[in-house]
Amino acid sequence: ERALALWGVPSLPGPAGLRRRALARASWLKSPEVGRNVTVCFVLSAYVSPDEAAALVAEAAEHGDMLFLPVAESHMILRAKTKYSNYTKMGRGMPTFKQFAFFDFAATAVPGVPFVGKVDDDTAVNLRELLPVLEQARCFRYTFTAAINWGALIPHASFAGTRGERCGFGWFAQNALDNFGRSWGTPGAPGWVRACDEFGAVPPFPYGTGAGYIFSGPLLRWVAKNRQVRQWVAEARGASRDEFQWQKYEDTTTGYWLTYADEPVHYINIGRWVHDFRCHPDGARMAQTGALYRPPSPETLMVHNLKHRGFHAAFQMMQQGARYDHWRCVRDAKLPRLHAGREP
Repeated sequence: ERALALWGVPSLPGPAGLRRRALARASWLKSPEVGRNVTVCFVLSAYVSPDEAAALVAEAAEHGDMLFLPVAESHMILRAKTKYSNYTKMGRGMPTFKQFAFFDFAATAVPGVPFVGKVDDDTAVNLRELLPVLEQARCFRYTFTAAINWGALIPHASFAGTRGERCGFGWFAQNALDNFGRSWGTPGAPGWVRACDEFGAVPPFPYGTGAGYIFSGPLLRWVAKNRQVRQWVAEARGASRDEFQWQKYEDTTTGYWLTYADEPVHYINIGRWVHDFRCHPDGARMAQTGALYRPPSPETLMVHNLKHRGFHAAFQMMQQGARYDHWRCVRDAKLPRLHAGREP
């Protein structure tokens, strides 16, 4: 209750989940703000095998940073192969249901916390720089802090077999509006993309990219307890759950819910300082650009796409006064070297 912010990091059992938790603990979770005015929990399903449970309970006892919720993972709920893969592959297994369960848990267990956020397990956060942004936002009741993009949403996309399909993407509102009514390619030919409005899509709205986003406490409580939102989630796991699968575009779905908020939402766009991780020979210059793929810098707020390591380098480069070290970046990330002068 004394924390300024609570973050949930969706995580999984097994070697990959354990590796990412260990990398996060050894890097950005060593920030002095953690445990003082920020609480960070790895969010896992309590429904695991006995062998997995024994390992996870031991890990939780050692670190004290794991939250087990009584909700199944998406791949346990959605058992059919996807229509958009022509029924050849299972879906992405994004933690859509578990993530909403975390929102509900936070709204119930710690209703007084000023901010509640979600951070991907392949994201590192610069808490030194991000927390002052949140402090400045406390004067508004409903705030949503994220890298803001725009997109339209198809509630039930029968052509893809998905629930909450995104279309008409745009970096800004005007881009998304332009794309909303536009089709690409030749009708009937391979690669043809029909316009969003032909599918009955909801017009474009702002949403926060999935790398990480933060609700003010009152807004989080509205999302978690609103009857219509809860009904939306219940229907997503109901009788039509395999026909219209909800396991991708969770960030867009969250933005869609916010369009129904009962008070104005103040969107705080930190997109200039949220980006994907990339080493570059000219990294000192690239880090100061607005490129989506670039090395972190002390001004970075969140760096994403650390699936293949890079946590240590990212954390070091986000420290105050840090300078870019290309060879350290490459060694930690195990990325192929780029040719000098080549843009990512």
